[in-house]
Amino acid sequence: PANSTEVWVDEGLTFAVGLPDPWDLPNGTRFAGLLINGTAQREFRVDKPMTLRAQYAEVYYWAVVETPANKTAGWMPKGTVLKFPDIINFGNGTRLVGPSVREVAVDRPVKVVVTYAKRQYYMKIEGVVEWEGWADAGAVVRLNATVVGGVEYTPAEVVTATSPGVYRPLFYAAYRTAVRDVLGVPNPLATVKLCGAAAQAGLDGSAVVAAYTRELCQPAVEAFPISPYTAAGAAAVATAAALALRKRKK
Repeated sequence: PANSTEVWVDEGLTFAVGLPDPWDLPNGTRFAGLLINGTAQREFRVDKPMTLRAQYAEVYYWAVVETPANKTAGWMPKGTVLKFPDIINFGNGTRLVGPSVREVAVDRPVKVVVTYAKRQYYMKIEGVVEWEGWADAGAVVRLNATVVGGVEYTPAEVVTATSPGVYRPLFYAAYRTAVRDVLGVPNPLATVKLCGAAAQAGLDGSAVVAAYTRELCQPAVEAFPISPYTAAGAAAVATAAALALRKRKK
């Protein structure tokens, strides 16, 4: 396949074909499966002029492939199609997506360098909100405010995808309420607690308690069942009734 030669041989001698099999050329091409005039014969008795044709059944090319996962090199059969996956999953919560090359046909010696557009991490967000999925490395995972059990939770920090794993972001929790007694009268002596924080109710019974937390919190209200306003009103009624009774007795 590369050249031809001619030589005089004495009649009656045996001519041996010394071509290598496989035959590696310096340009990254390999021939294998040598056939002489279509046969596996290597020696021929010279009793007349003859032409010997050497053919190789197989052709290979040297291929070098580099990806973020590995680097390989070797002989590839001519016509081989090298295909590269859309996703390389390393199995540790990290993957690459978007290959620069999806397939290459080996029809000559080749060197292929495959890069990927994005690195992604598998993240789990727990605590106040629950979410899990793949996020681009360096991307900010957007968290929304939410209300659970009457408590309003607002994200207090930015979650950036820097590595795979579990994230428990900080939230600002606020609970607003108006405390009333059994008769519906505002109770200014009530105490409202949330996430370890406490707030005293105002004169109108309203209270706002807030704290930073990474978990859901259950609000609690501590108060006497009777508001001081109700108690004062009852005392005034009792005093008026006593005075009226005294007057009737006189």
